Amino acid sequence: MNTISSNIRGRTGRVSTTLFAAFVCLFNAHPSPGQTTSTEPLQTIIPVRLDASTGDISVGSTTYKGANPGFHVLALSRQPNKLDAPDLVWDKTYTNGTDAITALVSIRTTYPDALLMVNAVGNLGSLWPTI
Repeated sequence: MNTISSNIRGRTGRVSTTLFAAFVCLFNAHPSPGQTTSTEPLQTIIPVRLDASTGDISVGSTTYKGANPGFHVLALSRQPNKLDAPDLVWDKTYTNGTDAITALVSIRTTYPDALLMVNAVGNLGSLWPTI
């Protein structure tokens, strides 16, 4: 009888320990308010629309005005303060290919991690210089 009783007590102790460990894991798995859950960046999908008639570029709910004819160059930060509209770092329209290339080189130097969009509309001929 003593061996059966000690066997049951041993099993009960192991089950109690296992349940306690599971409870501690579950409790620690749920962050408290204000606690960061991950070091991974927050990811979201933001719709982008390029208007082929006006040169406008729409990002989320914000529309950046372009021109027809023109090269609308838009650069946004990859680390936005608001998820629905990334931070603007460049928004200009060019009617000359040399100026557009100069702007692209400047953006690459100043904001190497920027998200870059170009909407080229209208008949500008072959204004792109060779690099």
